[in-house]
Amino acid sequence: SRIMDFFTAGETLWTCTFENLPRFDANGVAYEYTVREVSVPGYETGPIHAIDPNHPELGFVLTNTKLTQLTVEKVWHGTEEETMPASVTVQLRYYTTDPNVRYNVPGNMQSTADLNAGNSWKYTFTNLPQYVEVDGKYVRCTYVAEEIFIGGDAVGEADFTVHYTDATVKEDPNFHGQATYRTTIVNVQNMEITGRKTWVDNGNAYGTRPENLTLTLYRSVAGGKEEVVNATPTWTKPAEGNVWTYTYSRLPETDKE
Repeated sequence: SRIMDFFTAGETLWTCTFENLPRFDANGVAYEYTVREVSVPGYETGPIHAIDPNHPELGFVLTNTKLTQLTVEKVWHGTEEETMPASVTVQLRYYTTDPNVRYNVPGNMQSTADLNAGNSWKYTFTNLPQYVEVDGKYVRCTYVAEEIFIGGDAVGEADFTVHYTDATVKEDPNFHGQATYRTTIVNVQNMEITGRKTWVDNGNAYGTRPENLTLTLYRSVAGGKEEVVNATPTWTKPAEGNVWTYTYSRLPETDKE
C-alpha cells in the first residue's frame, strides 16, 4: 500500500495523484487499484467509487460530509419530583438563515428523542449534516430542539410554561473542538389564581351594576419590580346573587431561572 497525505486544496474539491504505479504484477496479471481514507474527525466519509470502473486510472471519488451534533437538556422549575411527568418528547429541527423559519429534518434522520430521569433529562442527536443543499448550493444548518409532548400530552395542552435557550458551542471539547449546538428547555409548572368580586348594591335593584370589569394582574420575583402580566381572567357571574368569581389560569409559578 502507499500512503498519500498531501492533497491539492481547492474550495470544496481536493485532488491527489498516485504516480508510477505498476499496471501488472510479475506474472503479467493486471492490478486492481482502489483507495481508502483514514477517518477525518468531524466528517463522514461516503462510499468510494471509481469515476469509471473499467478505467481505474481515471481515479476515484471520495465524498466527506461535515457533521455536527445537538445536545438538548430539560430543566424543571416549580414541580415536585413525585408529580413530575415521567418523560418528555423533543423534536429535532433546523434553520438556515432565518431562526424563525424552521424545517423538519429528512425522514432518514432520527427526528425525536425521549428525555427522562434515566438519561438525566438530556440527549445528544449525533451525525447531523452541517450543510443542506438549497437551490444547488450548500447552506449551513443550525440545529435546535422543540418540545412536542410532556408526559404524553401535547405541549399546548400540558399545564406548563415552556422556555427555550438555543446556543452554538463554537469549540466543543466533546466534538473534536468543532462547532456543535445546544438547546436548554425549561418547563415551569403553571398555577391558578381565583378571586371574588362582591357587589353591595341591593342585588342590583337599580340596574347600576356594569356588565363587565377590567382587572390588571401584576407579578414580581423576590426583590424585583412589579410587572403587568398579559393574562385575561375567566369570569363566573351568576344571574342571581352579589358575588362574581374570576380565575387566572396557566400562570407560571416561577421565572425561567
